[in-house]
Amino acid sequence: MLNKARVHTVEAVDFFSDIGSWWESKGNENQIDIVGLRMEKNRALAVEVKRKQENFRMSRFEGKVKHLKEKAMTKYEFELKCLSLEDR
Repeated sequence: MLNKARVHTVEAVDFFSDIGSWWESKGNENQIDIVGLRMEKNRALAVEVKRKQENFRMSRFEGKVKHLKEKAMTKYEFELKCLSLEDR
């Protein structure tokens, strides 16, 4: 299982110029698990990681991404996604 995940990660790197996470220094309210900057100009992917897909709330995640966009990435258009153990 680990090898399959590792291969998937390596393949994904080819499409992004940078991958990391983002959070505010005050508290943990606005935290995004994965932020990937696409090779295409001003395009980004924001990913929330949950154990169970049912725990994901798109409206809450949209608020986090909106906050990131306003604070640090005003020129970027975001694709939003949730990944869970169900995606294996």
